[in-house]
Amino acid sequence: MLLFVWIYRDRTGWKALGERLDTFFAPERPPTGNVLGQLFVVSFATLYIEMMLIRWIGTEVRIFAFFQNLALIACFLGFGLGCYWSRRRKSLPLSLAATTALVIMAQAPIDRWKNFLRISSELLSLSPDAALWGYEPSIQNLHGEIIVMMVALAIVAVAIFLLLLVAVMIPLGQWVGYYLDQARDPVAAYSINLLGSVAGIWVFAGMAFLWLPPEYWFGVTCLLLLVIRPPSLRFGVAA
Repeated sequence: MLLFVWIYRDRTGWKALGERLDTFFAPERPPTGNVLGQLFVVSFATLYIEMMLIRWIGTEVRIFAFFQNLALIACFLGFGLGCYWSRRRKSLPLSLAATTALVIMAQAPIDRWKNFLRISSELLSLSPDAALWGYEPSIQNLHGEIIVMMVALAIVAVAIFLLLLVAVMIPLGQWVGYYLDQARDPVAAYSINLLGSVAGIWVFAGMAFLWLPPEYWFGVTCLLLLVIRPPSLRFGVAA
């Protein structure tokens, strides 16, 4: 309670801090030059990153292997919100920060956290709508109160993962929507958008065919974000 009172009393200072951070991480001037070429690059990066995230999180977080559509819907939601907010200020460091948070949550070297993520998928076996074959769940001997608490924590963890997926895609959707709006020929712009999207899908499919590990996937992601937005002091600090 004292914390909320202190925050409320100093709300002017918090507001000023938020405005300074927003200004610091806001991109410089909108890019100029070949709009269609930049649209191709952004479309390529968007579909590549989307495919990469769906494939990766379904492997690292088992519950998303059972519900792959959740990750797909979260990416579509983030991309759609980004296109809707295409006229607002854009900040690709948000994508970098959200991607980093996803990796930390999925790969945190904490045994209890890893066991929790594993057990979270086993909680599905308690539902009559989900049939998991081939193994015996390890949570059958737990008390009802503990199971209820674990279900609540699992829902919170899944919600955080989904929100981070949405946050990754919002800036990318903003840039795609911005370039589509700036293009003089809508038909040509949508054609370039389609070609870039298909190219991004095929490049990721090629990397998967070559059995390249996720380190290469994320390395390409960082390079694409740098190509979309040239390096700057703000971008470098955020990265």
